[in-house]
Amino acid sequence: MGEKAFYLEAPTWADVKLRTVVASAVGSDRTLMHVDHLPRPRAGDGPREIVVTPAQYRRLAAYIRASFRDGGARYRGYAGYDAFYEANGRYSAVRTCNAWTGDALRFAGVRVGWWTPFPVTVMGWF
Repeated sequence: MGEKAFYLEAPTWADVKLRTVVASAVGSDRTLMHVDHLPRPRAGDGPREIVVTPAQYRRLAAYIRASFRDGGARYRGYAGYDAFYEANGRYSAVRTCNAWTGDALRFAGVRVGWWTPFPVTVMGWF
């Protein structure tokens, strides 16, 4: 999950404006889910496999589904395999996309840290 203006107005780091960074860091209820539609990843592609039980999978899927705004808009992504969807929730410097990921995994019953604001604080567990 991320801040709407940041995602839609800054597709590359060169497009990032100070006002967008500040507004995102302070916090926003205008959030989007950035979804990559990928085929099954191959070893070495970057994604890591996280093995969950069927019950954990159901809890994780429910958490993810609840994060999407019912009837919300869909926006074109950066490439042909991704898209943005309006989301529920708040984004800030404390409540980052990685913190959302950690919360989702923790809700499912997967062991992660109590706060996961950066990629390494999520993926360091796997």
